[in-house]
Amino acid sequence: MSCFRVMKYTEDNVKRFLFIVSLVLLIFLSIAHAYLPQTFNHEVVEASSNRNYKGVCFADADSAAAGSEAYIVYAAPGGVREGNLSQFIRQSNGTWTRASLSSVMYSSCNSVAVGDVDPTKSGNEVYITRNLESGTTGKVMCFYKSGGTWSNTDIQSTGGLVFKRVTIGNADSGAAGNELYAAFSNGVNQYTHNGSSWNSPVNLAGGLNCRDVAVGNIDNTLSGNEVLLSALNYFSYCNKQASVWTRYDAEYITGRDYLSVAIGNIHPGYSGTESTYGAYKSSPLLSMFPWYHTYDGIAGKYGLPINEISSD
Repeated sequence: MSCFRVMKYTEDNVKRFLFIVSLVLLIFLSIAHAYLPQTFNHEVVEASSNRNYKGVCFADADSAAAGSEAYIVYAAPGGVREGNLSQFIRQSNGTWTRASLSSVMYSSCNSVAVGDVDPTKSGNEVYITRNLESGTTGKVMCFYKSGGTWSNTDIQSTGGLVFKRVTIGNADSGAAGNELYAAFSNGVNQYTHNGSSWNSPVNLAGGLNCRDVAVGNIDNTLSGNEVLLSALNYFSYCNKQASVWTRYDAEYITGRDYLSVAIGNIHPGYSGTESTYGAYKSSPLLSMFPWYHTYDGIAGKYGLPINEISSD
């Protein structure tokens, strides 16, 4: 009887010991997985020595394709200087097929966005910015598929304007559904659809040479979303209250060319989202600065950038 008790006691201790070892190992592996570098696979969708790829967007704008598609815009340097919008679809065997939706010689396509802005079209539309060398005409265009055929229309075509980035979002409570925003050489234009036609564009930042634009909630003292923009000398955002757009300059530095912006939650110490600009250029160097700004309710509006990292 005593021998049985000893064996039982020993067996229970062994089980407890193995359980504790397993638990410690599980905790260690969980922590190690969280901090060890992760491996990301990649595929080459297309490789070309004579194409300057300007923008890409993954979304579903083609009901005939399974899942989402990739839409890519590029400018081909050289004699013809071709501006192109292409659709890429990944096949079940892992290969990518390419279809050119629009190709115009002596032009450049600078940006692409996909979303539902035009309620008269079924599903999502594809929007691009294009600049023609002839007459220096800038265009904002809409591409849509109907009856198995791709068609397009000019939302704006104006001489003397250079259009850069385009994005889709909802920052205007007075507009039904989403709006389209395009950064260009004299501001940021907002495009809305009234259910039968496109309304006249509204410039939210007249006089600024804008590069990029994004939409999101970055100021918790204002209701709704803001339109964040980067421009020559300016890093700003716009908000609409009581039918009036107001621009707030988060940063103004003469000679600094803010090239890109993004919105996201990148700091665990702050609630909500922070606005960031990913790059700026101070002649003659191009600097990549992943700065971000967070709203400070005590200091008011946007304070100094946090965690500046330079990789000139």
